Amino acid sequence: MRCADGVVLRGILLLPEKPKAALQFNAGTATKKEFYLPFLEFLAENNFICCLWDYRGSGDSMPEGGLKNCDFTYSDYGLKDMPTIKVYLNERFPGLPFLFFGHSAGGQQIGLMPNLQNVKGAVNFAVSTGYAPNMPLGYRLMSSYFFYIFAPLSIKLTGYLKAKKFGIMEDLPKNVVLE
Repeated sequence: MRCADGVVLRGILLLPEKPKAALQFNAGTATKKEFYLPFLEFLAENNFICCLWDYRGSGDSMPEGGLKNCDFTYSDYGLKDMPTIKVYLNERFPGLPFLFFGHSAGGQQIGLMPNLQNVKGAVNFAVSTGYAPNMPLGYRLMSSYFFYIFAPLSIKLTGYLKAKKFGIMEDLPKNVVLE
């Protein structure tokens, strides 16, 4: 699917024989879409069309030139990517009820979308406020290290967040992390 700004998003479409609804699954930031595949296969077996896709700058939606000179932002996910997937599903499956499933940022950024008409429901899980004082101390310390030491050093040295090599998460464009 091609976004209005020309960015191509790639994903997986699971098509049941007798669909009862179209479901857009918005993943968490820097999570491989394949992590969710068993869950979406279960939903497809229960007659939900499931669209599982990668945000711009990650997974199969990685830009051709890599991430070093990539200018994608975090809000692009909700302002550009999610609306594109919804338009695609609405055009391809008109008349079917439309649903969201969102994990983490995939649930948070639904609110940024300009095209929320015809949505019949949303199920979000592990969608936090991102407010550090509400986090357990151990997680707060880990995220402080990540955001104030690891991420800035990685961006300064490579031009993007190089996290995949360290088993932390998928790599991310620098502006996604900085935003």
